[in-house]
Amino acid sequence: MTIKFSASALNQRFSLWPFTCLLFGLFLTTHETLITAQENQTVWDGIYTTEQAERGEKVYQDECTFCHLDDLQGDSFATPLIEDAFTTRWNGSNIADFMTVIQITMPADRPATLSDEAVAEVVAFILQMNEYPAGDQELEADFSVHKEVLFTNPD
Repeated sequence: MTIKFSASALNQRFSLWPFTCLLFGLFLTTHETLITAQENQTVWDGIYTTEQAERGEKVYQDECTFCHLDDLQGDSFATPLIEDAFTTRWNGSNIADFMTVIQITMPADRPATLSDEAVAEVVAFILQMNEYPAGDQELEADFSVHKEVLFTNPD
């Protein structure tokens, strides 16, 4: 039995290989992007309740106003937690990271003393003050479940 080897047939077959790989990679990237976009919640999806924000206002008044002031504008040392300065700083980030920063660094004179529940409540208040809509379920105190919840600009 004789096996014929044709270099031109081999070249024709493998000349499409880079193109096929490129198309397959493009499909996977597009598919992954669509899946990720569908899975991610945003701050516009009502991720806290009005009642939780009301409790958060009390926490904020007790723990945050000394530096961030009553109007959330902050003093020369503390960053604003409202309007463009806030939304620009956190745009594209996730709620879990925001909650972690608060948990680890606040209040400035007693870092890492707020409970997870207090952090969730004060975040709900900050979201409300930035006019993100409230929803039917409270923002969970388990920060790790919020890695897919993103700060975004309104559509």
